[in-house]
Order: sequence, then structure tokens, then C-alpha cells
Amino acid sequence: MLLSPLFAAVGAVGAWTNRSPVVWVAALLSAVLSVAGMLSIGLFLAPVTLLLLGAAVAAQVAAPGAGAREAILAGAPSRPERLLRAAGGLASVAVGVALVDAGAFDRELFGSCAQETLACALGTTNWLAVGLTLLGFGAVAAGAWLVWKQVYVSRVLRTTRAG
Repeated sequence: MLLSPLFAAVGAVGAWTNRSPVVWVAALLSAVLSVAGMLSIGLFLAPVTLLLLGAAVAAQVAAPGAGAREAILAGAPSRPERLLRAAGGLASVAVGVALVDAGAFDRELFGSCAQETLACALGTTNWLAVGLTLLGFGAVAAGAWLVWKQVYVSRVLRTTRAG
């Protein structure tokens, strides 16, 4: 059971340090663990596996393209500009977390039904809470992307000055 959080942490570090192969390895190991544990705890590990596989795909897509380094060096933002953007990203993450908390935890997303049918689920869904939760997830993603972008820009500038 402890391997799942370990794989998630390794995947997060790989994504943060822009090493997409590490994210892929962590996601695939988590998938293997989920399949192996399918008879007992696999259902609890499956969401982590899906999130890690999604992170691996996102890390691959979000990887800097050819010429990104040269573009950063050509129009390098100042340190206060990078810090301001990173602070904006952190603020977006904080607002997103608050929205997810308000939507998913403070309110009930889905009501209970005597019969589990699609019509009942749609009828008892708290659409405001679902909307707040989705908006919160979007804000967290946008803020995290902005922070990651500033970390990458800072890393490029630091390695260029050191080299």
C-alpha cells in the first residue's frame, strides 16, 4: 500500500523537474501495482494510476519545444517579473483549492437515490457545487502551470549564467 504514494511522489518530482521519463516510469509502475492488486486493493489504487498516467501525458505535451530556451534568453523577464508571475500562480492555486473545498467538500455534489439510475443522479446533482469544483481544478491547474513556467524560465537563466 505504501508503494502507491511513493510512485505518486516520484512522479510529482519527475514532473516538477521536467523529467518526463521519470513520470512515465512512476505511472507504469503504479499501473502494474494496480493490476497486481486488482483482487484486493486495486480499486483504491486505480485513481492514482489514472492521475499519474494523465500527468505523464501532460508532462510530455507540456515539455518545452525546440527553441524555447533561445526564446527565453532573447526576451528574458526580470527577477521581479518572474516572482510576480509565480506569486500570481500561487494565488491561483490557493483560490482553486478554496473553490474545490467549497464545491466538493462543503457541499454535497451528488444526492442519494433509491435506485441508481442516470436520471436520478442527474436530478440530484448539485450543479453549483460541480461547477465550483471544476472551476477550482482549473484554477489549480492554471496556477501550477504558471509557477512551473517561471521555475523553468529561472532554471534556464541560471544555467546560462553559470555556463
